[in-house]
Amino acid sequence: MMISTVERCYSLDEYRAIEEKAEGRNEYHDGEIVLMTGCSLNYTSIGGNIFSFLKFLLGNSNFEAINSDLRLWIPEYKRGLYPDIMVFKGEPQLNKNRTDEVLNYI
Repeated sequence: MMISTVERCYSLDEYRAIEEKAEGRNEYHDGEIVLMTGCSLNYTSIGGNIFSFLKFLLGNSNFEAINSDLRLWIPEYKRGLYPDIMVFKGEPQLNKNRTDEVLNYI
């Protein structure tokens, strides 16, 4: 016998309300909330090294590296993601003046 599970489709507003109160991070994939898993010491160390190297390389340029604490919203795919590192050309463009979500990336 097969048992089916009912998946709930969350609105973007519901996701953002959940995310504001969440202890961990969750990504948004077109209605689905996806819990982000933890990472290892090696993973964190490598990410930190890459971030530091990018900050050094970009120096006084018009580019800026940002770590994983900022959510990237990709409207055409209805995705809210937390990339390990993002690089911005110029100022980060906030999504509708949100301070936790950006739109532009390269």
